[in-house]
Amino acid sequence: MRGRFVDLTGQRFGGWLVLKRVANDKKMNARWLCRCDCGAEREVKACDLKSGQTTKCFKCRKTHGLRNDPLYAVWRNMIWRCTVSYLKHYHNYGGRGIKICEEWKDMTIFHNWAIAHGYKSNLQIDRIDNDKNYCPENCRFVDRKTQLRNKRNNVYITINGIKRLLIDWAEETGLPRSTLYARVRLKWPEKYMFAPLDSISRIGKYIL
Repeated sequence: MRGRFVDLTGQRFGGWLVLKRVANDKKMNARWLCRCDCGAEREVKACDLKSGQTTKCFKCRKTHGLRNDPLYAVWRNMIWRCTVSYLKHYHNYGGRGIKICEEWKDMTIFHNWAIAHGYKSNLQIDRIDNDKNYCPENCRFVDRKTQLRNKRNNVYITINGIKRLLIDWAEETGLPRSTLYARVRLKWPEKYMFAPLDSISRIGKYIL
């Protein structure tokens, strides 16, 4: 009697992300198309996934051995953003054509580049030109504040003829960026744009 079908799509087994079901092998073992963290795809037997018999592609098992290195997560997330279509932010990366250069699909090469170019645990990888790919000539490591200033969807606010990034106004006024962004979307008048949070109820009738 056959066991009940279990859909593994979207599940992770070690370094494998299950993409879809494929045809059984000659011995009628269920198989799934999987993507390794390095981007390589391979058909893997369900029993090998569930038992832990295979946790990543042969190339990864053979080469980098860096799974516990902090840079592994940086590299893996970079790969996912550009290749896994159902992830939340895929539309900002792979969904609009952003790719990983061929050399960086090798974790060892990426790791060596990162170490030589200033990687520290408190820094994040940043693309200098947000419309170009992840590659050595277009990437750097920066702090979170610098990265936020380099987002392609940054919002500018002009007050009294001075145009500045929303993040800069937030920093200067002490107001949350989310609050300022909401006020911009609601088209608040300039004179109320930086009103303290505790004054909203008092001025609301003038702006709504």
